Order: sequence, then C-alpha cells, then structure tokens
Amino acid sequence: QFNSILFKLDPDAVAHLPRKKDGGISAFALGIAACEVHRFTLAELRSGLEACLKANLEIVTTQLDSRLILEKLIIKLTAPAID
Repeated sequence: QFNSILFKLDPDAVAHLPRKKDGGISAFALGIAACEVHRFTLAELRSGLEACLKANLEIVTTQLDSRLILEKLIIKLTAPAID
C-alpha cells in the first residue's frame, strides 16, 4: 500500500529516495520509517539526517575506518541529547 502511494508522486519528489538494485523505490525501509517517525521531533530527525550525511561524507572522502565512522554515528543517533 505504501509503495503504491509513492508511485503516485511526481518523479522529482521521489528522486532522492533510496532505490533497489532494479531501480525501484525501496519502500520497505521507508514504510518502517514512516511508522516510527512520530517518536521523534523534527529537530531530532534533522539532526539525525545531518549526522548520516556527515558520516557518509567521511566514509567516501577520508581514509578513516568505516566501522569507526559508523560506530560514532550510532552513538550520535542513540545517545540522549546533551545541552
């Protein structure tokens, strides 16, 4: 059901979404995320997305160990916010 809704959207609106090997939208992970999004504030979601982007850039642009980068990402995403 979630997948059929995605296919009704404008192609530009879904261009950034994750894809499967065959080029179709990976709706399974998006569906799970959509069901859990209510647990977070918009600020937390933005912060998490920025942390994922930073980790991705570190993986592709540095020679740091990918496991270390991903471990730091998990800590950032799961640790309680400290003001």
